[in-house]
Amino acid sequence: MEYSLVLVWLAVFAALAAAATPLAGLLLAPLPDRGSALGLPVAVAVLGVASYWVGQVAFGWPGIVVALVAILGGSAYAISRGHAPERTPAVEAFVVFVVGFFLVVAIRAADAAADPYAGEKMLDLGLLATLYRAPALPPEDMWFAGERLQYYYGGHMIASQFGRLTSTPPAYAYNLALAAYYGLTVAAAYGLARSIAVARDVSPRRAGVLGAFLVGVASNLSTPARGLILLAQHLQQPITLNGPVDVLLAPGRLVFLLVPDDAIRVVTEEGGGKFVEVLGYQFSGLAVSVDGFGYWAASRVIPWTINEFPLFAYLNGDLHAHMMSPPLLLVAAAISFAYWRTPAAAVWRRRAYLFVAAPALGGLLAVVNTWSFPSVAGIVALATAFAATHPATVLPGPVADRVLRVAERSRTNLEVSRLVVAGVVAAAVGVLSVVFAVPFFSGATSGQHPALLPDRSSLVGLLLVHGAFLLVTVAYFLDRSRVDRDALETGALVAVLALLAVANLVVGWVGASLVVVAVAGIIGAVALGAPWRDRGFVAVGVLALVGFAAFHGSAVAFVAAGGAALFALVAAAFRSEPATRQVAAGVAVGVAVLAGVAWVLEATVLVAVVPVLLVGMGLLRLERDVGFEAVLVLGATGLVTLVEFVYVAERAGPGRMNTVFKLYWQVWVLWGVAGGVMLADVAAPSWPRWLVRPRLSRVRAAVGSETAADGGTDEVTADAGTGDGTDTVEGTDQSTDGVDWGRIARVGSTVAAVALVASLSLYAGFALAGHFEANPSQHWICGQSGERGEGEWTLDATDWSEECYPDQAAAIDWLNDHDGRPVVVEAPTTGQYLYGDNSPASGLVSGVSSHTGLPTIAGWAHAANYHTQAGWEARLDDVRTVYEAADASERATVLRQYDVAYVYVGPNERSRYDVARLADDPGISVAQRWGDAVVYAVDRDALAANATAASVEGVDASANATAASDDERDEFRRSKREPRASDALPAI
Repeated sequence: MEYSLVLVWLAVFAALAAAATPLAGLLLAPLPDRGSALGLPVAVAVLGVASYWVGQVAFGWPGIVVALVAILGGSAYAISRGHAPERTPAVEAFVVFVVGFFLVVAIRAADAAADPYAGEKMLDLGLLATLYRAPALPPEDMWFAGERLQYYYGGHMIASQFGRLTSTPPAYAYNLALAAYYGLTVAAAYGLARSIAVARDVSPRRAGVLGAFLVGVASNLSTPARGLILLAQHLQQPITLNGPVDVLLAPGRLVFLLVPDDAIRVVTEEGGGKFVEVLGYQFSGLAVSVDGFGYWAASRVIPWTINEFPLFAYLNGDLHAHMMSPPLLLVAAAISFAYWRTPAAAVWRRRAYLFVAAPALGGLLAVVNTWSFPSVAGIVALATAFAATHPATVLPGPVADRVLRVAERSRTNLEVSRLVVAGVVAAAVGVLSVVFAVPFFSGATSGQHPALLPDRSSLVGLLLVHGAFLLVTVAYFLDRSRVDRDALETGALVAVLALLAVANLVVGWVGASLVVVAVAGIIGAVALGAPWRDRGFVAVGVLALVGFAAFHGSAVAFVAAGGAALFALVAAAFRSEPATRQVAAGVAVGVAVLAGVAWVLEATVLVAVVPVLLVGMGLLRLERDVGFEAVLVLGATGLVTLVEFVYVAERAGPGRMNTVFKLYWQVWVLWGVAGGVMLADVAAPSWPRWLVRPRLSRVRAAVGSETAADGGTDEVTADAGTGDGTDTVEGTDQSTDGVDWGRIARVGSTVAAVALVASLSLYAGFALAGHFEANPSQHWICGQSGERGEGEWTLDATDWSEECYPDQAAAIDWLNDHDGRPVVVEAPTTGQYLYGDNSPASGLVSGVSSHTGLPTIAGWAHAANYHTQAGWEARLDDVRTVYEAADASERATVLRQYDVAYVYVGPNERSRYDVARLADDPGISVAQRWGDAVVYAVDRDALAANATAASVEGVDASANATAASDDERDEFRRSKREPRASDALPAI
């Protein structure tokens, strides 16, 4: 039965894609392919918006019906207006979805368990099951009975709607939703990359496939780096010729004789564990075979942070918020791309994108994954700031006219006005997104607050996580920079000298004081080839920075003042040079100053990522041959830079761990799509001529003079041999030395691209091979004997509990058969997560609430993160009172306070509490018994007679620590109608 569900889900998604593709064509009409490849993600966005807002009154089928009416009605209108979709992109994108869907179905079928180890699967399954039972939104928190859910639940909301559409129970919907979200992510990546590629005149299919690969399959560089380390360890061994392997390694071992012994060294820790240290960075978890490969280490590259990428996350198997938001984030990016391509005259369409579509997606993302919704405003800011049309044109007429008049006065005014107006528009999008999600934000509480200057990433860590994207981006930007060789040589020379000067400021090799800096700055300012007014302005600026450095006394201020003086000196030295050499010299100084600041602040992001960010901004404003892919790069590099200086302090993790975790996911998705377009182009035959051979104009000039002398004509054609439109000169070599450097560059770039893709695929190969070799198996949580590969393939996320704890699973199934939301008391966790550290009597800690969605007084300590720590601890006391109170009236008062219907007793409850008195109380009786699991039914009418005024007063005092009063809790439960029996699906 469960595998027939796979076909049902595919059929439903095929129907949604077919129904929504014309609507996507209307919404994204300015895109080259009319957004035809994004029909399915658009359908999911519409389903989410409708379900959320209709769900405030009645959640479930009413929202689905409204969404279907909107999709079908919008598509009918689109077709009537001539917005017929393009079939090819739509079919290709759905094929990508199917491939991704089946991949994760296979991954989860081999290990389907939503268990309490190595993640938050119990939370995710509980949220999904809760939303199956919710009569309206927001749902009740299954780990904080009587309170509204304050966690972002939008992705689980949409997943539960998938389950209703397909009549799938939550235990199966968990894994099928994982497969669906992965398929949606890679399909959206394919569709957006494909569309951008069409606009850039790059092979759309190649760009789409590479975009989907980089987003959904590729890993970071830690795995190939580990492979190289293993190879290096072999090469460090003595040279021998005992076999063919030794013969092959001999040349490499000869080279390694020149490598210092401590460059790569194995370090043994006190506990006996070993790691390899390379240039100060520690690699652990090295393996030499598939059996020894650990999939986990690649997600923990930068210390004290989480650096997941999509394939790791879906292999790990949490149905978590950050894994469900990427398709919607990419739809928001597509909306910004549509704005980017909309003509200036279509003012109202551009306003609709900015102030209707973007806020709707931003608001939905706030409910799905609150970490993502600010990125919508960020992408909008970048798209409006760098689009061809000035962003002021979307403002009201009089305001727009005034801004444009100011902008036309100078280039400086133009650039500043663009940034300011883009910031205002982005702020408006952010505010409107919050307004859209007001029902969600109005009840949320948070112990979070912004914090500055966290622990920063090392250069090696940044390159291991982002190095592949940086490599592709640098190659792509180099090709578009159009810098001639003279300017490149000038920049390199100035960069070396500037780096030495800045290093002297930092280290102090030669006396460098503020007086010296001030004098140098004044000399540079006076020597400028500019009016004296401008020279004075520069001099005053340098002296102001020197004064600030003297007052503040920090090394950063000193480097900034020295950098300003260095800029003035270099500008004076190159005042008579061509503009390209001036720019190259200025960029070189800027990079040197950034390097100095990075050294002082230990912020390597300033030299590893920020230059790419600045070059991308420059290329966009100089109208070089770049497009929306560069906007996505700016968004990604901006987020990477941001988390090096700002983070969100919270209880969910130490320092910036969770901030890096959630934002790096968005970085990966945005940069992956852009990387697909750039890599497809970099590997194309046009990769940079200026870097590897003399400029073509020189060849043309030489040929032209020869043909003129012969009385002939100068004929320039496209190279028919390459078919790519690369300019060549007929009948001549493509370089003055007779070597076809262009062809060498083309072959080299293609080989490099293939090598990069192969290296990024290593993790997938090793991790998937190890996953399928080890599974299916009797679940390791059980602690039972069982050889790997002896288990059953299944998509049931709760199957492990039936295998490991059959009595407890039977009790949970019995409770799951009950309609509505009866409150069940069970033991909460003793710590925030299990991960095997707590060694509970049963892995089913909070198993009733997590597997059924039924509310309990206190569940996992995770709930304290988004309610309050004091409230959660007060509930722990209440749970102890239920199980251990010697006075029956005290127990009765707590049971009545939370409207408890059942009390569950299993191994965890017996190990933590003395439950002997529980069955002796009036109103509490055994409802059912299954071996070591017992469910007690509570007769609240019988309990009411046992409650005394004194006990009520004591419990009320405890309840004051919770997030809401008893009256508010009762009002919340009364405001949600009890669902019909047909609303709840039977247990499996």
